[in-house]
Amino acid sequence: MINFIQICMGCGGKCCFNANPPLSSRRIKILLENGVSVDKIDFNKYPHPKTRGDGYCIFFENGKCTIHHIKPETCVAGPFTFDLRNNILEIYLKKDEICPLAKYLRENLEVYEKQFKLAVENITRLIEDLDSEVLAEILKIDEPETFKVAEIPLNPKGRFQLNFNQYLIMLLTVITNMTMSLNLHCLHRFSSLIHTCSILL
Repeated sequence: MINFIQICMGCGGKCCFNANPPLSSRRIKILLENGVSVDKIDFNKYPHPKTRGDGYCIFFENGKCTIHHIKPETCVAGPFTFDLRNNILEIYLKKDEICPLAKYLRENLEVYEKQFKLAVENITRLIEDLDSEVLAEILKIDEPETFKVAEIPLNPKGRFQLNFNQYLIMLLTVITNMTMSLNLHCLHRFSSLIHTCSILL
């Protein structure tokens, strides 16, 4: 059983260094309701947690997040991240050298499935909550140490809907890079993952 907390604490908080995860109005409200001071939020360019002098998030202490249960959507989504181009939501996975959790996800399709679903749910919620100007500012941030694993187009109603052909191609690329072999159990999990994607939204 993979213990996310142990893996994350063992990496030293790379994803908490100069990360500046965006905060929607909904997330700010949740933080304030849970006793977080507004003084810990930086509103420059777009709302995000303040950064300490050493470059780490103000909520990062002793190797872990002090607001783990209410942390920002992009933090919950990690090691997945996103971009948005021409109404296509692109989902990326961080490379192993950036996030050790990514390696464990690629080696365990069942865990990958759960985290991918969680990531898409949180990222789409965040995008729907942000206004266009804030979203545009966030999309300027470059994350080169990643590779694309899915593309999810917007449907006419403005919600996200999976493009299955594109998604299958991307997911097969991920599976090809996995260190495990595709035995019958893995094939079953792959089928389950595709079903999960069909009911995400």
